[in-house]
Amino acid sequence: MKQNILFICLSLLVMISYSQETTGQYLHKNHYMGFNAGALTGIGFSYRYMPKKIGVQLTGLPIGNKHNLRIKAALTVFYKYYSSVGETLNLLAYASSSFVHKRDEIYYGIQPYEKHFIFEPQYINKYNAGIGTAMEIRLHNILSLDILLGYGIYDFTDNYRFTIDGGIGLFFRL
Repeated sequence: MKQNILFICLSLLVMISYSQETTGQYLHKNHYMGFNAGALTGIGFSYRYMPKKIGVQLTGLPIGNKHNLRIKAALTVFYKYYSSVGETLNLLAYASSSFVHKRDEIYYGIQPYEKHFIFEPQYINKYNAGIGTAMEIRLHNILSLDILLGYGIYDFTDNYRFTIDGGIGLFFRL
């Protein structure tokens, strides 16, 4: 009986080891997942689809608890205008639009730890947009580092301001 169990376990181990063999070909060369941090390009988890020269990136991350909520979301369009040999370095132009939603509860009362105090929710929505250039550095076949630099307008619906934008991203090819 022990020999049969050992034979079955070894057979499964051999089958699993052959099934893990990779051919070096990627099923989806154009799909990327990663993390991006930029004022205009968004902060959070990102998905990028870059089939040829034009690509799209979605970024978002909700952060919050019972009393406070922050949602940051961005849509970025890329245009690849330079690729080195082997695509180890790509230069991209981008246009981005981001949305920031904040909900905070403000407490009124003498002391916040007392039982009788009033809270009032406060909602803030900001819209940002901008353009810039990005440098994508391939660190490995499936790993790339993006460095972004641009110029944008922040909160253009209410209290707008123009300033420089920067960002960084780390992406894995799916």
